Amino acid sequence: MNICAISRFDGEVSWIGRRTLVIDARKTPVRRMPSTVRLFSGDVEVMLPLLGERRFARLLGSRPLLMFDGLGPYRIPPAWIETIVNHRSAVIGYGVRRHRSAYLRRGLDARHLLYVPPTLAVFPIIFQGFGEPRVAWRPASPQRIFCGGQVLRDFETLRQAANLVRVPVDVVADLSRRPLGRDEFFRPRDRVPFRKFCAMLGASACSVVPLAVRGRTGGQGTLLLSMRLGVPIVATKSPPVSDYVTHGISGLLVPERDAAAMAGAIQTVLSNPGFARNMGAAAAKAYGLFHAEAIRTLNDFFRSVGA
Repeated sequence: MNICAISRFDGEVSWIGRRTLVIDARKTPVRRMPSTVRLFSGDVEVMLPLLGERRFARLLGSRPLLMFDGLGPYRIPPAWIETIVNHRSAVIGYGVRRHRSAYLRRGLDARHLLYVPPTLAVFPIIFQGFGEPRVAWRPASPQRIFCGGQVLRDFETLRQAANLVRVPVDVVADLSRRPLGRDEFFRPRDRVPFRKFCAMLGASACSVVPLAVRGRTGGQGTLLLSMRLGVPIVATKSPPVSDYVTHGISGLLVPERDAAAMAGAIQTVLSNPGFARNMGAAAAKAYGLFHAEAIRTLNDFFRSVGA
């Protein structure tokens, strides 16, 4: 057991071919660790507060720490930046190429940074019971739209767009954190197991990722999962999205907070099945390249720290 992931569940998983101990830091105080553990990993929002605790810092010692950043460089508090700098073996795994310069401006140097596309390669330590999706895009009839996730989501623009095209949109989010009103075409539901999430996504006519980004990070997980399944994508144009989607080829990008443009893009997908199918296939092909890069990067990093 060479890797320990601090996450939101307890268990053991296989991660990039390595047995990994997963600890739910909300329930289990991280007090002891097998001497065989060579690397700690997890989400930056979970890991950095722990790193500021003396007990965990002593437990960690000089062992490397790989943190996947879903916040983006602009949302990490200054105190957390100082914590990373003080722990020489702490590394931020970031998923937006153009964020590298922002991390550097905030005081991190190159040894603290590792570009990792946030593909399904990262999912085993984040989602309990994760399994490689076995579904592919097969849109159901009547047509439905899918929207998953909630970080930086612009649900109001999506609600307006759904009512303009008059096609139901299934919104899967943590409703305990962000209650959403329901109407004829906007249909929120609480979190579902990962397999159910994939099944709903694969049966949708298109996946919509509506963002209110203002230069911040969000939406890459759902975006890349949609690409993996070959589901046509309509998304808000932003730095995170533009890293992965080429407009008109692997997805359609629309301006922020423009319900009419979003509705027009959705209608283009719904009314042109051949175009939608080709766009989904291009997205799946692009995903394969990003995923191979993530696996290669993580394998190289693990080997470099003896994990």
